[in-house]
Amino acid sequence: MTSRTATEALLDDLRERAWRGDAEAQRQFVNIGAKAAQTVQATSQEIDKMITAKVWRPS
Repeated sequence: MTSRTATEALLDDLRERAWRGDAEAQRQFVNIGAKAAQTVQATSQEIDKMITAKVWRPS
């Protein structure tokens, strides 16, 4: 496993947990997602979707 695939796997796990309303996973998704292969815009769009779905818990 490369560091890129490990990061992608971590983001996938965090994304799934964030969609279930896990506030810590949401925080980590923002921090890691903004620094990883995803663009800040893609991360923001995903967060907007979570807010719309009412699973986002602002810290």
